[in-house]
Amino acid sequence: MIRRFYVIWLVFIAISINSLYAQEQLTTKKLLEYSYRFTINDANVFSDSTQVLWKNLIAKSRVVGIAEKHHSIQLSKFTASLLSVLNEIDFNVFALELGPNSAEILNELASDSIQLSQSIQNLNRKYGAKSALKTPLVFVNRKSDIYFVDKAQNLGFEFWGLDQEYVYSYEMLLDRLNSITDENSDQELFKQAKEVIHKNIFKAKVNREPVYCWYQSNEILTAYLNSVNKNSRVQKIVDDIRISWDIYCKEASGKYASQQRADYMKSNFDRYLKKGKGQKILIKMGNTHLTHDVSPFHVNDLGKHITEKAAAEGWQYLNIRFFNPYLNGKYQGHKSSLEMLKSIGLKDQWTVVDLRPIRTLIINDELNTSDPYLYEIMNYDLLLLAPEDKYDNKNNY
Repeated sequence: MIRRFYVIWLVFIAISINSLYAQEQLTTKKLLEYSYRFTINDANVFSDSTQVLWKNLIAKSRVVGIAEKHHSIQLSKFTASLLSVLNEIDFNVFALELGPNSAEILNELASDSIQLSQSIQNLNRKYGAKSALKTPLVFVNRKSDIYFVDKAQNLGFEFWGLDQEYVYSYEMLLDRLNSITDENSDQELFKQAKEVIHKNIFKAKVNREPVYCWYQSNEILTAYLNSVNKNSRVQKIVDDIRISWDIYCKEASGKYASQQRADYMKSNFDRYLKKGKGQKILIKMGNTHLTHDVSPFHVNDLGKHITEKAAAEGWQYLNIRFFNPYLNGKYQGHKSSLEMLKSIGLKDQWTVVDLRPIRTLIINDELNTSDPYLYEIMNYDLLLLAPEDKYDNKNNY
């Protein structure tokens, strides 16, 4: 009897000790401890207190990444508001999920025009179609993109293009090539090449072959790209077109090209960074590209590259994970694997959660959670939840 009592007592002591040191579980209450609410006015400007909030959140970061869901109207308004804050703390570069040569054209339009959004509209009408998808530039081509495009122009931001050249940009890029080649270039061959692109640019396949693969083997296009004089500026456009075709062709053929695309984005980032003079940079692209570690698709993507570069060179990279839990009048959190994160959003206010102190608690074994929450907290610094939102399908055309 005494022995039995002794065993029970030892078990009780063990349970008590374990309870004393048991990890706290992540809850909405804990998330709200590190959360802030704010609004954006009709002119897409933060209040004074919200400006201070964001300056404090960004602090000494040299690179800020908005890990977006594409075509969110609310995120376009937020981006416009954030640009003003960033401008006050010496950010002057806006990097986009856009090809580098397309970004060069965007910079020229910003420099030469009174209103950049109007110049983009003119470009869409020259090379694109009324469908929001079928325009030469991407992620600056919707009606709501006007909010941040014109703001960036007015504040003097330089645009960087980190991605492959967009699928509907090639006729525009052939015109670009022709404008910078010497006067002895073969104009007849140029016209033939442009006609090939013009007739097929909106097709998915030609002769049952993905159009991007067909471009690669087309004799007229090959002859023209081989014929242009190979100064460095021309060669860069030719190389970028061919790289883009190769990535698109592989993707359309069911071959793995995600790592190739990510490596290309990383090389573009490094090239811009090397040419620059310590610029502070805002990046806006799809959320999977900007994680601190390997992406959810197991790609060593741009965000991991920037994280490692920042650690090696002694500067800071901060990324912002965007969600829109209220979309088209409906709450999107039900049945979501990340419902706890989405549930703290409000319909009429923005919410930002600083995940960094929560991450520290997890690393120090003071807080516990499970995947997929653990992945989000370890890979993003801030969680941004939009108020009632819609996706923008209206082309700036």
